[in-house]
Amino acid sequence: MPGTVYKPKAGDTAVITGAGYGGIGYAVAELLASRFKVHVVLVDRDPDALEQASKALVIAGIPESDFETRLTDVSDPDEVLQLANAVYEVRGKVDFLHLNAGISAKVKAYGQDIVDEWQQTFAVNLFGVVNATSAFVDRMIAQVRFPSWRKTSSNPREPWGKANLPDLAGLARRPGHHRFQAGHHQPARNFCSLQRLQSRE
Repeated sequence: MPGTVYKPKAGDTAVITGAGYGGIGYAVAELLASRFKVHVVLVDRDPDALEQASKALVIAGIPESDFETRLTDVSDPDEVLQLANAVYEVRGKVDFLHLNAGISAKVKAYGQDIVDEWQQTFAVNLFGVVNATSAFVDRMIAQVRFPSWRKTSSNPREPWGKANLPDLAGLARRPGHHRFQAGHHQPARNFCSLQRLQSRE
């Protein structure tokens, strides 16, 4: 029975949202590409952050053929679907999906206009996860049911891709981060449940 921990291997494909330079997503992408030779797809809605990430990977000695950047707003389901279609068209598979994109905002006093900020936070932190799972996970599961490769002693591949939580901070309680936690809490719980179910199949 396979575990739920992703074991990166050379030639794998990883899609990482919120991967603009300077954040956790970028750090994960650099680690996978430099240490494990995984092809990383860095996704962000900030073109400047993606450009900085691309330059930083090159400076770190990672060949440009080993990574790509995709300008995508995860709160837009159409953009996320286009992202998934593009990745599968070029790479044919996704071995690791890291839903790291998330936003937060300063706490406002009661009575101030907070509706727009709540809606924006949930659009990215919650529905960004919904959009990505809808676009990617069925195809990742299909890699198990209808694999294009055969598992042999010389090709000991994991039987399916792995999807990672957006942020475990959504399960914590931190004063002043109520919108961020509210947006991330249920996706984190859902992914924990999904991975437990997959590990039993």
